Amino acid sequence: MVDYNISGMLSDGWVTSKVETLLDRCQEGNGESGQPGRGSFRPIPPAEARHMLETALGATHAAPDPPVSKSFGAYHAFIRSRIRA
Repeated sequence: MVDYNISGMLSDGWVTSKVETLLDRCQEGNGESGQPGRGSFRPIPPAEARHMLETALGATHAAPDPPVSKSFGAYHAFIRSRIRA
Protein backbone atom coordinates (compact mmCIF):
# COMPACT_ATOMS: atom_id res chain seq x y z
CA MET A 1 0.00 0.00 0.00
CA VAL A 2 1.54 3.29 -1.10
CA ASP A 3 0.45 6.12 1.18
CA TYR A 4 0.67 9.50 -0.52
CA ASN A 5 -0.26 11.24 2.73
CA ILE A 6 3.14 10.27 4.13
CA SER A 7 5.48 11.20 1.27
CA GLY A 8 4.52 8.25 -0.91
CA MET A 9 5.97 5.65 1.45
CA LEU A 10 5.18 1.97 1.21
CA SER A 11 3.31 1.53 4.48
CA ASP A 12 1.90 -1.99 4.15
CA GLY A 13 1.81 -5.07 1.96
CA TRP A 14 -0.27 -8.22 1.79
CA VAL A 15 -0.01 -11.72 0.43
CA THR A 16 -3.33 -13.28 -0.49
CA SER A 17 -4.98 -15.62 -2.92
CA LYS A 18 -8.31 -13.86 -2.24
CA VAL A 19 -7.66 -10.68 -4.19
CA GLU A 20 -11.33 -9.73 -4.62
CA THR A 21 -11.94 -10.03 -0.86
CA LEU A 22 -8.88 -7.88 -0.11
CA LEU A 23 -9.94 -5.19 -2.57
CA ASP A 24 -13.49 -5.17 -1.18
CA ARG A 25 -12.21 -4.75 2.38
CA CYS A 26 -9.77 -2.01 1.44
CA GLN A 27 -12.46 -0.05 -0.37
CA GLU A 28 -15.13 -0.42 2.35
CA GLY A 29 -16.66 2.92 3.20
CA ASN A 30 -15.94 4.60 -0.14
CA GLY A 31 -18.90 6.93 -0.48
CA GLU A 32 -21.03 5.11 2.11
CA SER A 33 -22.55 6.93 5.09
CA GLY A 34 -20.00 9.69 4.80
CA GLN A 35 -17.22 7.34 5.87
CA PRO A 36 -13.86 7.93 4.22
CA GLY A 37 -12.64 5.20 1.91
CA ARG A 38 -9.50 3.29 2.75
CA GLY A 39 -8.05 3.26 -0.71
CA SER A 40 -8.35 3.45 -4.42
CA PHE A 41 -7.37 0.49 -6.55
CA ARG A 42 -7.12 -0.02 -10.30
CA PRO A 43 -5.24 -2.38 -12.60
CA ILE A 44 -1.93 -0.99 -13.86
CA PRO A 45 0.75 -2.36 -16.19
CA PRO A 46 3.56 -4.32 -14.48
CA ALA A 47 6.22 -1.74 -15.39
CA GLU A 48 4.17 1.03 -13.78
CA ALA A 49 3.60 -1.10 -10.68
CA ARG A 50 7.30 -1.82 -10.39
CA HIS A 51 8.23 1.87 -10.69
CA MET A 52 5.55 2.87 -8.18
CA LEU A 53 6.64 0.25 -5.65
CA GLU A 54 10.39 0.88 -6.09
CA THR A 55 9.86 4.60 -5.55
CA ALA A 56 7.65 4.02 -2.49
CA LEU A 57 10.04 1.50 -0.97
CA GLY A 58 12.91 3.96 -1.46
CA ALA A 59 10.92 6.66 0.36
CA THR A 60 10.21 4.21 3.18
CA HIS A 61 13.85 3.22 3.53
CA ALA A 62 14.96 6.88 3.51
CA ALA A 63 12.70 7.81 6.44
CA PRO A 64 14.31 7.63 9.89
CA ASP A 65 11.25 6.02 11.51
CA PRO A 66 8.67 5.21 8.82
CA PRO A 67 5.08 4.69 10.00
CA VAL A 68 4.68 1.19 8.57
CA SER A 69 2.19 -1.45 9.65
CA LYS A 70 3.11 -4.01 12.29
CA SER A 71 3.14 -6.73 9.62
CA PHE A 72 5.36 -4.80 7.20
CA GLY A 73 8.57 -6.44 8.37
CA ALA A 74 7.14 -9.89 7.75
CA TYR A 75 6.27 -9.01 4.15
CA HIS A 76 9.32 -6.87 3.32
CA ALA A 77 11.29 -9.62 1.56
CA PHE A 78 8.21 -10.74 -0.34
CA ILE A 79 7.55 -7.16 -1.47
CA ARG A 80 11.13 -6.79 -2.74
CA SER A 81 10.82 -10.14 -4.52
CA ARG A 82 7.58 -9.12 -6.25
CA ILE A 83 9.13 -5.82 -7.33
CA ARG A 84 12.03 -7.67 -8.96
CA ALA A 85 9.64 -10.12 -10.65
